[in-house]
Amino acid sequence: MSSLNTAAIIADMGSLLSTIQKDIMENTGFDFEAFVGFGLQTSHVYRAKLLGIFAAQSISDKAQNYIFFFVMLIKNKDRITKMLKSADFQSRFSGDADFQKAVEFFELHTVQYVTEVDSTPGNKGKMPIVNVPTCVPNIMSHMWLSYNKQNPQWNNFSREAKFNLWIKEQWAGQMNISADAKAQAKVENEAFWNTKVTTSKNTSRKSAVALKFHPEYWKNQEADMYPFVRVAVDGSMAYDPQLYSVESIKDYLSS
Repeated sequence: MSSLNTAAIIADMGSLLSTIQKDIMENTGFDFEAFVGFGLQTSHVYRAKLLGIFAAQSISDKAQNYIFFFVMLIKNKDRITKMLKSADFQSRFSGDADFQKAVEFFELHTVQYVTEVDSTPGNKGKMPIVNVPTCVPNIMSHMWLSYNKQNPQWNNFSREAKFNLWIKEQWAGQMNISADAKAQAKVENEAFWNTKVTTSKNTSRKSAVALKFHPEYWKNQEADMYPFVRVAVDGSMAYDPQLYSVESIKDYLSS
């Protein structure tokens, strides 16, 4: 397993994170329709593609951490690239070659939509941003929790409130969780598609059918059983092979 030093990334970001969080919480320009078409292939196909790019471009573990972290937060190629190339970020990370490698990844090796890969000749081999979180759901869950723990109010949230936030994430249903937890993830997934993904800038995916919940896509996610990442007292990390019930997930979120 690559080192997932989320705490170090958060420390590096410093006060910039408050700006990012404010932008996300205000939902400024969040592109819900960017998810259109994300379930056409299994997570394993997309993960192999992503790791292939990482290997071919010699993207280090630290650069991968940056990539996963920003995709976990924003999920939109243009917004990520704009943010990383801003004066604030470029000044803070001017001497960080791994950060610049992450910027290069977003600029040169990604697209937003799945259909852009096939519809534009120059995009062959590029990674759809929307598929990054769902091809590494356990990394996303780890980073999501690490990030939320930085919120001073996190410990004031009830176990139920934490679970309700977690289960809404598009990758939650791919984790190694019990049938009843998977069922709750499906409810949230269906609500997401049928209430939030209402329009699309993607000209090849504008039909009403394309913008609705697809049971066949959900089956791809539901079949996944990704193990949770747990951190030991000494800071070492390992995959936890156990199946998590709803209560186990709440324990994990409150750990």
